[in-house]
Amino acid sequence: MENSNTNSNTLSLLTDSSAFELGKNYLRVNESASDEELRQAFATLSNAHGSSLFWIGDLLAHVEAKKGAMYSRAMEETSYAKGTLKNAKSLAQRFPRELRTGLSYSHHFEALSNCKGNIQLALKYLGEAERLNYDVRTMRRAIRVDLQEEAPKKETVVLDTEFIYLLDSFDRIRAFLQNVTSTEFAQKKAFVLGELEELMELARKVCK
Repeated sequence: MENSNTNSNTLSLLTDSSAFELGKNYLRVNESASDEELRQAFATLSNAHGSSLFWIGDLLAHVEAKKGAMYSRAMEETSYAKGTLKNAKSLAQRFPRELRTGLSYSHHFEALSNCKGNIQLALKYLGEAERLNYDVRTMRRAIRVDLQEEAPKKETVVLDTEFIYLLDSFDRIRAFLQNVTSTEFAQKKAFVLGELEELMELARKVCK
């Protein structure tokens, strides 16, 4: 299933060709570059962008198996957050090389996420997206529409006003805690705890 043109020797066109000089943060194009070489260069760079997190994930999986996790070093070298690196390693392990399509890392991530971790279902939608040349957004929409149609219809639940107030209040406190500084929290701690006690008492009454 793997597309060797996207995931194997992706940058060889640029590194081996006399028409280009590829550096850490630049690409120099020689005057001798033909239109076909320029076209292939655009395709190569696009594929490299879509594959880089797969490569990093493969590297992390290999290193972890040999030496243990190296996320701190990887964060320094790549500037990616630890969560992004963990996702990259996990996705690389969930999609071994032979299962990867010619689509980007983002396609594989979105397919697996929207299929709730079901690898076979994700592969089905990835195959369809590759065949129809879907971008990530179009594929995501197609998966969600398809799975929503297959899901059993749920009964509509009518919430009373007390329950709605309860949900809104908890959301308001959660938003405050997510954005508050340590100084602000120290100043308003007693007020927040008092609010939570009142809401918990209301929750006990509403949920009886």
